[in-house]
Amino acid sequence: MSADELKTLREYIDDNLAKGWIRESTSQVASTTMWVPKKDGTKRLVVDYRKLNTLTKKDRYPLPLATELRDRLGGATIFTKMDLRNGYHLIRMKEGEEWKTAFKTRYGLYEYQVMPFGLTNAPATFMRLMNNVLSPYLEHLFSILESLAKADLLCKPSKCEFHVKETEFLGFTVSNQGLKMSKDKVKAVLEWKQPTTIKEVQSFLGFVNFYRRFIKGYSGITNTLNHVKPEKDQGSFEWTAKAQESFETLKQAVAEEPILLTFDPEKQIIVETDSSDFAIGAVLSQPGQNEKYQPIAFYSRKLSPAELNYEIYDKELLAIVDAFREWRVYLEGSKYTVQVSDGQKPWPITILRFHMSKDQKNARADALSRKPEYQENKSYESYAIFKKEGESLVYNAPQLAATHILEDNHLRIKIQSHYDKDATAIRIRKTIEPGFTIENETIYFHGKVYIPSQMTKEFVTEQHGLPAHGHQGIARTFARIREISYFPRMRTTVEEVVGNCDTCIRNKSSRHAPYGQLQTPDMPSQPWKSITWDFVVKLPLSKDPTTGIEYDAILNVVDRLTKFAYMIPFKETWDAEQLAYVFLRA
Repeated sequence: MSADELKTLREYIDDNLAKGWIRESTSQVASTTMWVPKKDGTKRLVVDYRKLNTLTKKDRYPLPLATELRDRLGGATIFTKMDLRNGYHLIRMKEGEEWKTAFKTRYGLYEYQVMPFGLTNAPATFMRLMNNVLSPYLEHLFSILESLAKADLLCKPSKCEFHVKETEFLGFTVSNQGLKMSKDKVKAVLEWKQPTTIKEVQSFLGFVNFYRRFIKGYSGITNTLNHVKPEKDQGSFEWTAKAQESFETLKQAVAEEPILLTFDPEKQIIVETDSSDFAIGAVLSQPGQNEKYQPIAFYSRKLSPAELNYEIYDKELLAIVDAFREWRVYLEGSKYTVQVSDGQKPWPITILRFHMSKDQKNARADALSRKPEYQENKSYESYAIFKKEGESLVYNAPQLAATHILEDNHLRIKIQSHYDKDATAIRIRKTIEPGFTIENETIYFHGKVYIPSQMTKEFVTEQHGLPAHGHQGIARTFARIREISYFPRMRTTVEEVVGNCDTCIRNKSSRHAPYGQLQTPDMPSQPWKSITWDFVVKLPLSKDPTTGIEYDAILNVVDRLTKFAYMIPFKETWDAEQLAYVFLRA
């Protein structure tokens, strides 16, 4: 640390000792510290708890998604923002657990008596506190402030705003017009210098990717940058004219500072989709000012090599399905208009519950899917293999779905029968807790079926092996199960079941290099230069009359050149040190 940082560290330690937030420690474990700049220019001391976090059982208390919070701002015109002063430090560490937070500095070893930044469960703990304190009073600002005061929680005035028409929220500028990119982030992008290494390219793309929903044709613009190839000499790379053009185009798209509407469930939604030979695109829109439709979000992606062989109507349908998957939370359960470039018959599985209209003038979505950056200098031959059979498989899919619907009653009865043995289910049946509901004797958590602990593995195994999905990997199995059910440690259970699936293990393709041919070891040039050894164990006890030691094994040592062998009495319980002693003595 520099002299200034050491001075700040000394002040931090003295200040927090006086507040009672930290104390001197005698812990046998400790983490290192570092400084992280804050938004106001000051520095925050951060402890590197990564090793501790890997050993910590995770608190799965749900955190709100940034997209959901932004959508809830739709229609708002006046905003109030509050930030708690030293929020994490307002929560005490559990007595007896303080030693785990120990951190080492130049001035000694200390441990926190309050919750520090960096702990893996800190966000969940803080969110639980906020929900418990503020849940009854979210409708009234005065009640919120009163509740905070009763709980001795102090706000930081410099980060609070009251009765403003525009504010910064989760990296965005929020106003009654909609969402904009943060001015600080826009400035940072515009001042970004041309990357000189692969790592700098990745850093730039990672920074801009946060605002991809604002940028029309984002995937096409960044396509060239994503495929910049490193050269052999010391990590440098070739920065082509196309890469520079993509770099400048992306900065220009950010400089335009587009405004996206916030989602309003009461307004009509239009999904515009289109496809080209090499990409698909979509625009999600709602009526804005003067009832003119304005975008809520953009979506586009390249087609995979297999998808490039699709017929045009299949590509059109793929664009629709991708849009539905991307914006499911907006579209599912309501009536919406879908505009496509070419009239298509509905896909039998996914889009029966949506309303579609044909629009020959669909320019906005057309532009997203026809960007030249998507076109690669590579041609793919098209083969019509089992085309008719492929169509029949699609139309047979509802039969598979119907089969599983018939099985639902059996599964539901089985789940309900296990509730009597599940502690959580017994507790919920007595007193309904927040988020839980009971319908037809089945327990739901936020609309998802609660699976009792006794049958979580059985349930995951059954879902993993469904014929309609066919033994998918951990990520897809977890995503599907999470959509329909809820139970603790879901990710861990899915990883365990899928990782130990006998069918997957037997049929999984090998990803390592091919096995080489057997090699004959070189013959040693002199005796005892190369030896082999092995053990013979589980023998009847044999007592040495001289030493009185009872042996139950034999150590066989063979010279590879002469084949001369030593057979040394041994014991199964002896360790490596005793093995070395016996070997050297022989």
